[in-house]
Amino acid sequence: MNKLFSRLTISIIVIIGLTLFFLGYFIWATVLHIVPDGGNYLLIGFSTAFVILSFLVYHFVRRALKPINEVSSLIKDLSEGHYWRRVHSVEADSLLYGLTSFTNNLAQHLQRTTERQFINENRFRALIRYMGSGLLFINQKGKIEITNEKVIDLLQWEENYHDVLYYEAPFPKQIINLIQETLMEDKEIKQHITLESDLNLIEVDLSIAPVNDVEGKIKGVIILFHDITNLKKLEKIRADFVANVSHELKTPLTSIKGFSETLLEGAMYSEEHLKKFLEIIRLESDRLHRLIQDLLHLSHIEQRKFQLKWEDVDIHNVIQNVLLLVDKKADEKHILIEADYDLSQAYIIKADSDRFQQMILNLVSNAIQYTPEQGKITISIQPWKNGKGYKVSVEDTGIGIKTSELPRIFERFYRIDKARSRSSGGTGLGLAIVKHLIEAHHGEIKVSSKEGQGSKFNLFLHIDPQTD
Repeated sequence: MNKLFSRLTISIIVIIGLTLFFLGYFIWATVLHIVPDGGNYLLIGFSTAFVILSFLVYHFVRRALKPINEVSSLIKDLSEGHYWRRVHSVEADSLLYGLTSFTNNLAQHLQRTTERQFINENRFRALIRYMGSGLLFINQKGKIEITNEKVIDLLQWEENYHDVLYYEAPFPKQIINLIQETLMEDKEIKQHITLESDLNLIEVDLSIAPVNDVEGKIKGVIILFHDITNLKKLEKIRADFVANVSHELKTPLTSIKGFSETLLEGAMYSEEHLKKFLEIIRLESDRLHRLIQDLLHLSHIEQRKFQLKWEDVDIHNVIQNVLLLVDKKADEKHILIEADYDLSQAYIIKADSDRFQQMILNLVSNAIQYTPEQGKITISIQPWKNGKGYKVSVEDTGIGIKTSELPRIFERFYRIDKARSRSSGGTGLGLAIVKHLIEAHHGEIKVSSKEGQGSKFNLFLHIDPQTD
């Protein structure tokens, strides 16, 4: 720009100088009558000088305005959001170079700010979309502006109801009342509510808070839905566990305390009573010992405080060892135990021998416990997963399990027949232990049963769970 003005100034001075020179010359020549018609020449000279001067001024002004027009165009593009536009045609020594540099820097700053804003907005949307709690925002006009997938699932909505008035959306009446209270009284509300979802009930901690601007005026309401259904279930399981453990411990301790007091009060002098009561105390002590052992064992399993000793295990040998342990109990009830598989074949799997034997022992002991006299228990082995595993089944002809009770039989202390299992000394932890052990072996356990016709427990085991 500096060069442009310098050239324009020099050109104008030269033209003015030449014009004055010719003006003086023609005036002198006209006065002395040296040049005839000097006035005409003078007019022609002035006209020529004016045209040349006008052309130069137009040319230089046009060149001077070009960067200004580019800067103006850039600013217009920036106002329309085209932040990647720049001006590069202005020379470094131009008067407008500083203006274009500042404008380019502004455009670059706006571009970076917009990109950061876009990234942050995407992160914010992703956070809202995938956050574990349901989120919903209602503006000051009462219309729903923001919802995420979690709140849609909790409320069983088929759409997000954007730009719909909150009292026209399918909210439970209780939530609508709480929103109205928050909007009217401008205060935060926290409340526990229960939502119906198909056949289930969902426990929700609801937080409704007003959103105010810097002047304290309410701009809307934000609602958070915290699904605490699983926490409530865990609380119930914990409470049930404490109650069951207390009851299970109290029963044998009460018997031990009662019979020992009876003996001390004089019954010990009767040999018949002494032997009978000591036998009861011994049985209750054994029951208490089994319960404590099972509790400790289950606690270690659930907290993964044990490691499996992987080795080659023959399923047939484990079953034979178990049958030796339960043979006496089965004979007492005249229960027949059959092996429905090829006894000459080896069924080798990778497993922890002791843990695997414990699973089979618990299942067979349960079958004996719930099978009436003259009943039958069948143990079978079949290929599974196209030869990559085995299905070990323990089937009995016992009392069976109600369909409604099947989902709960692997819970701790859950008993199908509470009176019978307690009288037989069961702890109610056997199936819970089996479930945790089979999962530690990367296998599965399934049960099928009909009330009054017996039950069938199936263990699904990989031949090599470490590679499958």
